[in-house]
Amino acid sequence: FDLGETGKVAMVSLPEGDEKPVKYPALFTRADLVIINKIDLKPVMNYDIERVKSDCRKLKSNVNVIELSATAGEGVDAWIEYLLGNS
Repeated sequence: FDLGETGKVAMVSLPEGDEKPVKYPALFTRADLVIINKIDLKPVMNYDIERVKSDCRKLKSNVNVIELSATAGEGVDAWIEYLLGNS
C-alpha cells in the first residue's frame, strides 16, 4: 500500500538466516534499502552475507545494502545518512 513514504527499508538479521530474500521476494523487490543487521555475530554464525546481497540484487539491481551492527557501531553512520537524505 502507498503510505506516502519516501522509501522502503527491509531489515534482515543474521540469526534469522540468509534465505530471507528468496523466501520473501515481494518485500525485497520493493525495498530501496536492505539493512543486514547484527553483523557483529558473523564470527559465530553460518551466514552468507554475499549471498544475501546477491539475492537482493537479483530482485532489484539498484538496491542499496548496509551492513549494520548497533553493538559495534558499524554501519550506523550510513544508516543515519540514508535517513537524513530520504526525509
